[in-house]
Amino acid sequence: MLTVGWLLAPLLVGARAVTAMTCAENGCEVGLSHRTTATLSEAAEVLAAIGVDATRLTGDRHDYDPLVKTPVSSGIFDPGSTQRAIAALQQASHLNPGFVVLDHIDVGSIHIDSTSCTACEMCANVCPTDALHSSHDRGTVSINFDPRQCVACGQCVTVCPEIDRGAIALTTGFDPDDWSRGRRELRVEPTASCEICGRPVAPAAMLERIGTILGDEHSGTLDMIGKRCIECRGR
Repeated sequence: MLTVGWLLAPLLVGARAVTAMTCAENGCEVGLSHRTTATLSEAAEVLAAIGVDATRLTGDRHDYDPLVKTPVSSGIFDPGSTQRAIAALQQASHLNPGFVVLDHIDVGSIHIDSTSCTACEMCANVCPTDALHSSHDRGTVSINFDPRQCVACGQCVTVCPEIDRGAIALTTGFDPDDWSRGRRELRVEPTASCEICGRPVAPAAMLERIGTILGDEHSGTLDMIGKRCIECRGR
């Protein structure tokens, strides 16, 4: 159950150093020492990346100064605690090194390529944390992203029908500037409206992509798809 965020959390409430015992060290019969070792290694990677002495996680020394002058306790064990811990440790250390690449940490940043994304919303529909979210307003569809909620699960990339064209990309890592801005818009696309009922039919980019796939010989099919919603196509 131990996460990188939970392992770093004691450093935010005044601990000078922190470590975790493996199953082999504390007599636990479950035998999952490799998991604890991996988590310690990943947490050390975070500290090293933001310029904090990673030996604070070995438990070998006890003469460190506290990292934080004012303990930070709000939300450090809640979902997304890894991002909050990194942000708080960077702020406490007065460090802002830009984007920190963390290959094995559940923190991510999403990029959408507007030239190949069709705004189909599948990425937002499968996002388990609502880091990616889509909404409709005044004839447009919007896809936005909140890095504070991204756990780098990669489901958005897996489900994207245009992944071969580079429509979406996930980078595992932490950007303090991006994190501090919070939710931001990644993609906005106008949507066609049904000529009968007025409801949204599909994003313009999706219809264009369908037209490319169908070709000129099926232009009539595209015309029907683009002008009427599913409920009204039989009328």
